[in-house]
Amino acid sequence: INYFTGDGHRLFQTYLNRRNRVQAIYDEAFRRYALPRELTYHSMIESGFSHRAYSWAHAVGLWQFIKSTGRLYGLRCDSYVDERRDPVKSTDAAARYLKALYDEFGDWQLALAAYNVGEGAVRKAINRQGTRNFWELRLPRETRNHVPKFYAVMILGSDPEKYGFTLTPELPYAMEKIHVDYAVDFETLGRCAGVSEEALAELNPALIRRSTPPGEKGYPVYVPEGAGEKTSLALAAIPESERRAAPRIELAHHRVRRGETLSKIARRYGTSVQEIAQANRLGSKNRVFAGQQLVIPTERGGEPARVASSSRSRSSETQSAKRASTARSSVPSGTDKVVYVVRSGDTLSRIAESHGVSTTMLRRWNSVGRHIRPGDRLTIHVKGGSSAVKMSSATSAQKSKSAKGSTVVRVRRGDTLWDIARAHGVSLTELLSANDMKRTARIKPGDRIKIPTK
Repeated sequence: INYFTGDGHRLFQTYLNRRNRVQAIYDEAFRRYALPRELTYHSMIESGFSHRAYSWAHAVGLWQFIKSTGRLYGLRCDSYVDERRDPVKSTDAAARYLKALYDEFGDWQLALAAYNVGEGAVRKAINRQGTRNFWELRLPRETRNHVPKFYAVMILGSDPEKYGFTLTPELPYAMEKIHVDYAVDFETLGRCAGVSEEALAELNPALIRRSTPPGEKGYPVYVPEGAGEKTSLALAAIPESERRAAPRIELAHHRVRRGETLSKIARRYGTSVQEIAQANRLGSKNRVFAGQQLVIPTERGGEPARVASSSRSRSSETQSAKRASTARSSVPSGTDKVVYVVRSGDTLSRIAESHGVSTTMLRRWNSVGRHIRPGDRLTIHVKGGSSAVKMSSATSAQKSKSAKGSTVVRVRRGDTLWDIARAHGVSLTELLSANDMKRTARIKPGDRIKIPTK
């Protein structure tokens, strides 16, 4: 309290002014999940109510989700969309996460600490130190400070005038949702809605490329309240020949070599220094060092720019035709084709094992070497007419045995672990424990999840 009324006075005043902008969104989510309204101040400490907030740990948005936790709670994070920045979706996800943490720890101080540092770290601290009293636990300094900050801003926010603050609230979000059936950038959308690109960027912070994703019909976007019908009609009236499709962007991964500069790397991948700097949150001087890992936004799916002679191109085409012929001839009979989208952390051997095929066949079917990238689409031919993931024999036996007397469900498209837990009346912690999974675990359509019996 002394800090926020002293050196941090201007900072708290800024946060206080922003609160009104998101309060209605927060209130609706907290009512939905029967959570205390005071959790608004948790977001104040995490991000200062800014959807642009970005931490050293790569946490993003109003509720400072890292990618793995965001995806666990259904937030889309890719090269076009980052729903951690979406006020509505991220708040719903944060409310579910906070509820899950409180259900596990039964104490808001521990729940808030777990949100900040991770529930695993809090569990270990409790087990190792033999106490559930937050004030006695030895946790990282940031986490030890987080809970006292929360209480301080909650006290100040409940009666700001008493502590010398003035209320000059920003206007709340005033928007309505429309759906677009083709990729449209903010320039075109703004012209149809009669507002600036910046106004649309403020309403749609999750669209990080200032465009709706290509190839997705019915994609939801926000426009100013009252402009929905006008915008939809104007978009529909644009002839197909004049609709500018957004470029298809994918992320390549590059390790900086000795002597390389950003400009040299940008030329190699056919992109710009600004694009690379923005994607990697580099400082104003855009310096890189040998060994540094960079993600490179590219419209060519991550391939470095190359100039090939016509003879080399013909040779390449011949080799591609041979590989395609080999791939077709190696498809076993009685199998179904599954298309798998590579995720961060995936390896060919892990994907092959999970689908019950060999790495050699997986490479042959897709004409790939040892390296794959997130976003790559792999064709897999699985036996038995099922796209369900197969487990190793040891794991499979263990699951079969433990599944007796309990329910096993198959994951459907769009499901999250939290959705499955809620639908079957169990907590997320119970579901994870029953399936020997961590909160960072990923599921996909066809996976089998065991529902613990009460």
